[in-house]
Amino acid sequence: MSEEKAATSDIPECEAPVIVPRKLSPEEAEQIRREAVEVFDLYDVDKSGYVDATEVENLFRGFNTEGSLITFTEEELKELSAEFMKIGDANDDGKVTFDEFFKAILKDEGVEE
Repeated sequence: MSEEKAATSDIPECEAPVIVPRKLSPEEAEQIRREAVEVFDLYDVDKSGYVDATEVENLFRGFNTEGSLITFTEEELKELSAEFMKIGDANDDGKVTFDEFFKAILKDEGVEE
């Protein structure tokens, strides 16, 4: 065994964390749904019942205020918007409905439906 190989063979390999899906109590599910509605309403500026990429960009653009701790370039705004749409738009129609948004939140939280 080479010295380089010997030096690194004692380092344990890291495995990706395993997220075990969990079930929510009815109370927890209702609390998460209420919070999700509040957040979704921030995105759904025109109250159409869905969010599109422009609304997402505009929401993030609102963070670009003087003295803000978080600011984004136009390129970053487009990237954030695209990532949001990629995660949330389950049927790839260019719109994220509340149901799609809520399912994405549950998935991110490791919750079984």
